[in-house]
Amino acid sequence: MRYEIPDEKGETRRELNARMNVAHTPPFIIPPEAKYIWDWYFSLHEKVARYREGCYHPIPPSEYLAWATLTGIIVYPWEYDIMMAMDAVFCDETNKEIENLRIREREKQQSEAKK
Repeated sequence: MRYEIPDEKGETRRELNARMNVAHTPPFIIPPEAKYIWDWYFSLHEKVARYREGCYHPIPPSEYLAWATLTGIIVYPWEYDIMMAMDAVFCDETNKEIENLRIREREKQQSEAKK
């Protein structure tokens, strides 16, 4: 769900939730024993440029390998699979937000052109 991108009225989901006195975001719990994978993913995610051609692309396997080599972190295959799954969800959800924003911008332009 979009929390930071304004809708057609210029209001973000976060602002709407605050106005309606609803919790800002759904509860999100990372089990303590898995937090290190979360930290690893965002450590790598912040260092890889992968927004091109108007959308986010998954982190290439070579970047995971380079990151693990440079940091000296031993990543087991199942940990790598988790980070790839996290990245797939990030890319899918972010690209949906980008597309929704484009649709709203086109609709706004078409509406203004009719005036």
